[in-house]
Amino acid sequence: MLGFLLIPGVFAANINPFLFSEPVKIEKTQEYWVVGTESILYILSSDGNLVNFLNTRELTDFLIDEDRIIITQRIQDFPNVQAYTFPELKPLWKFEPKMRVFDINLLWEEKETKTWRVKTLGNFYAIASGHKFYILNKNGKLVKEFQTENDVWDFEEIDGKYYLGSQDGNIYVLNQDLEMIEKIKVCRDFKIINPLTNQTQVKLTRSVWQIENGLGICEDGSVWS
Repeated sequence: MLGFLLIPGVFAANINPFLFSEPVKIEKTQEYWVVGTESILYILSSDGNLVNFLNTRELTDFLIDEDRIIITQRIQDFPNVQAYTFPELKPLWKFEPKMRVFDINLLWEEKETKTWRVKTLGNFYAIASGHKFYILNKNGKLVKEFQTENDVWDFEEIDGKYYLGSQDGNIYVLNQDLEMIEKIKVCRDFKIINPLTNQTQVKLTRSVWQIENGLGICEDGSVWS
């Protein structure tokens, strides 16, 4: 699987040379190849023939769960978490993640957030979107949510706790009720220092891009465990 992630475009073209758009994710099931690109989700037979496809808008992730597939997207004008039957791709449900944001003209308003990740957690689906971590039931209904101080890129459940990787360089550790146990700063901030005064002029946070197998991968390539 690692090789597919390193060269998804080349690999997708080898499966079927007529695929186009930038590949985002590739998965293999027992019967199919599933190639998610930014604008189209392809379902191909094991020998590369097109079985079905779905037009998407800025696809970020997908999850195959037996006879259904859940996709996430960056769009903010239509519910960007969508579930379909698999491989028929018939619509099942939609979920629209929102949070209160400040607009200079409208003051505070509810606005849809960009969604980055979807995973299964037991009998539920978990979503990372904007500053929030959501848990949905299999019918796409909200069960509970937690809001961080910045965008959530990835998450993992370990020993009954949820670990959320955020844009602010922290890993948020939650219990099963989505109550915060601790916040761990794991990514070093990027600093621009004046060489004459030795004072910090600018400080930028580095993201926790990925959490997998108990490891947090920082934007600068460092790893937390």
